[in-house]
Amino acid sequence: MPLLEQVILYSGILLGVLISARVRGDHLEIPLVFSIGIAFVVAPTAFKTLGVDPNSPFIARFGLFVQQGLFWDVLIDIVSKSKQ
Repeated sequence: MPLLEQVILYSGILLGVLISARVRGDHLEIPLVFSIGIAFVVAPTAFKTLGVDPNSPFIARFGLFVQQGLFWDVLIDIVSKSKQ
């Protein structure tokens, strides 16, 4: 996969994190640098686990990456509440 395409897909996760915080009316509780790190760890695993066809339309793949970002904030909340 070309480098530019990878950068755009990873930026989809960051976009999802920002949209999620905005929709919920929260300030971004997790640092942007942390979400970038999570993107590099989670995205390839999710991409492989979901069995995404690399030849599928780019917009479909980008949507999956944005979705990961949207729900990343929710996952942090769930994990933190379960630890209490």
